[in-house]
Amino acid sequence: MTNMKKFILSAILFVLAMPCFAQRDIKTLEGKTPEQIIAIFGTPVVKDFSMTDYMCPVVFYGTSKFFFVDTGKNSTPNRICHDIETCNPGLCVLSDYIDGGIRVGDSFSKLQSIDFVHSQYGRNKDGNALKTSEMAYDIISHPANYVVFGEEYQSIYFSVENGTITAFSVISKEDTPYPNYDYSISIW
Repeated sequence: MTNMKKFILSAILFVLAMPCFAQRDIKTLEGKTPEQIIAIFGTPVVKDFSMTDYMCPVVFYGTSKFFFVDTGKNSTPNRICHDIETCNPGLCVLSDYIDGGIRVGDSFSKLQSIDFVHSQYGRNKDGNALKTSEMAYDIISHPANYVVFGEEYQSIYFSVENGTITAFSVISKEDTPYPNYDYSISIW
C-alpha cells in the first residue's frame, strides 16, 4: 500500500472515530426509548422493564443509568427516558447555558462560578442556586452532596469529591413543584 493510500485510510478512520470522543449533552437523550438508548450506548448490563426490582423501566451501564417513564395509553407501552445518573465524563449537562456544559471531571469551582438562579432554568428563584443536598442519595456509588434547581420539576444533583465532580444526575419530581408551573422550560 502506498503512503498516500495509508494516509487517506488513516484520515478516514480518524474522521469516523471522532464521534466516539465527542461529548454528548444529556439533552440529546430527551424522549429516547430504551431501544434508542441501547442503539447509542450498546448492550446494557441491566435491562429491566418488569418493575419488580425497580419502580420504573431501567437500562443500566457501568457508568450510566437511564430511567424511563411510560407515557403509553391503555396496554400499549411508550417508554421514554425520564431521569439519568452518570459518572461518565463523555456526558454533560447544560451545554446550552454553559460553554462546554458541566461534566464529570470538572472542578467544583466551575459549579460555584455559575449563576444558576438567573438562568432560564433557575427562573430567578433563590432556591434554585447551588446548595448542599439534604437528600441522602448515591449516584452510582458517589454521594450526591450538591443540588441545583431544587425548586423545579427537574433538579440536577452532583457528587463532588476532592474538589472534582465525580457524578451527576437529573431527577424529575413526581408532581408539579408549585402552582402554574411552566413545563416549557426544561433541562431535558
